[in-house]
Amino acid sequence: MVIGTNEIIGISAAVFAIGVTGFGSALQMKKLGIAGEEVLAEEKEEGKSFGPSLILTVLAESPAIYGLLVAILILLKIVDGIDYYTALGTLAAAIAVAIPGIIATFGIGIAGSSSIAAIAEKRSLFGKCLVFVILPETIAIYGLLVSLLILMGIGIIGTGNLTDISQAYSTFYVAGVIAVTGIAGYFLGQMGSVAIKSMLKKESTFIRSLVLAVLPESIAIYGLLVAIMIL
Repeated sequence: MVIGTNEIIGISAAVFAIGVTGFGSALQMKKLGIAGEEVLAEEKEEGKSFGPSLILTVLAESPAIYGLLVAILILLKIVDGIDYYTALGTLAAAIAVAIPGIIATFGIGIAGSSSIAAIAEKRSLFGKCLVFVILPETIAIYGLLVSLLILMGIGIIGTGNLTDISQAYSTFYVAGVIAVTGIAGYFLGQMGSVAIKSMLKKESTFIRSLVLAVLPESIAIYGLLVAIMIL
């Protein structure tokens, strides 16, 4: 394989996809791991919080897996060589999965930390807390979906093909929309954290708190719809 400018752009896109999401996941897994360790060190019944803490910590890894998937798809294709337009499209696909992905990790970290502390006091809250920790991950899933749609459109997967520079640039508009509206993932984490603290005081607030907590996600859904329409 001859490494040209186009292939270098594609490789850079793959590195960005896994690098950004991987950094976010590692940072938040460390945060959640430390929170879990602190709870384990103080609890009276040894190992009681280990399982829930492990599950919540592992959830922060999922955006990195999405970034890895996109990176692998790009790298497998560029072995055969890619043109300039396709190379630009891979950068857009990387942005689409990486930015919402790293934002989602911060949301997961915020809600997850509150969940670990709450579960240490009241184990019965685990299932309900899990819902609030998963909510920010939906933003990463939207990013992955748009990224895969871009990869289909540029021919990395499927039979799509870019024929001019305007089409290549349009993929960046798509990535930009999903990246900007992906900030909702951070707010979902904040809302989830507050909801978890409320449940710790009064568990019956779950449904009402959930309704309020999911409201920021509507913005991400609007972004997803616009991105799909552009595509």
